[in-house]
Amino acid sequence: GLMGNNISALIDAWLNAILIYWGEPSRPVFMLASLVGAGGAIGALVRAARGAADGIYVLVFVAILVAWPFPGQMYRLALPVIPLLALHALWACQRLIARLGGERLAHDWGAAASIFPLVLCVPPVLFYIAERARLPADAGASEYRKTDIAEFYRIPDRASAEASALQQIGIFEDMEQIRRTTPEGARVMWYAPNYVALLAGRCGVMLERSADLASMAAQMRAAKPDYIYLAVVHPRDSAQRLGNPIDAVGAALPFSDGVWRRSNARGGVESIFLKVDPSRIVSAP
Repeated sequence: GLMGNNISALIDAWLNAILIYWGEPSRPVFMLASLVGAGGAIGALVRAARGAADGIYVLVFVAILVAWPFPGQMYRLALPVIPLLALHALWACQRLIARLGGERLAHDWGAAASIFPLVLCVPPVLFYIAERARLPADAGASEYRKTDIAEFYRIPDRASAEASALQQIGIFEDMEQIRRTTPEGARVMWYAPNYVALLAGRCGVMLERSADLASMAAQMRAAKPDYIYLAVVHPRDSAQRLGNPIDAVGAALPFSDGVWRRSNARGGVESIFLKVDPSRIVSAP
């Protein structure tokens, strides 16, 4: 279910944050990161039980993420709490040593353990992130580079990382195209209207997923958009758990006409921009 998917995504986000791309379970470093994560969770629980604000904060933060409906966003949403979990892991390690060997030993080993996260994080930064950041810019006229996109570093497989980065670059370019092809004050309907306002400088209006003509017509009557933008990338449902977001074009076309579209190298449609015809909405059932 959703909770199970979110918990799995949270664990995956933790391991990726610590290991970057070293996530194969067969590698010792994977087990070390898992140990840090487990220690952080135990430390947070113990501190929360003692009434410590940092422990309670972590539990509340994680509870919100577990209820969040889009697991594909966990890599980004989990980042603020990961440093606290790392500190809780160090605290738990220190308390365990204190219980077994005394406070003096805990002080000495606790200080030494603080270098442990660096041992896990520094090699990926030096030999993975830095390597990808030094890649040459893509050929072409685009001002955006895949090395500027966070997903390019998070995804281990190079081909998948590039495909994800290029999809996001395509959205940036689409927003500029919207700015060029619409008048000021135009109302553009998309799943993320705030992105339209920020990146395209146009008035964004909310689009909810619609598979049938009646619900699409009702939305358009209420929002009164001048244009509709659809793309294969959904800012909220990045894992496409609810299906391909561009599929709504079937419900939108009866009330609009195509202005432009963007295709990928294989000829598949990546995005489409439609101009709404208000007269067709009025006559819709």
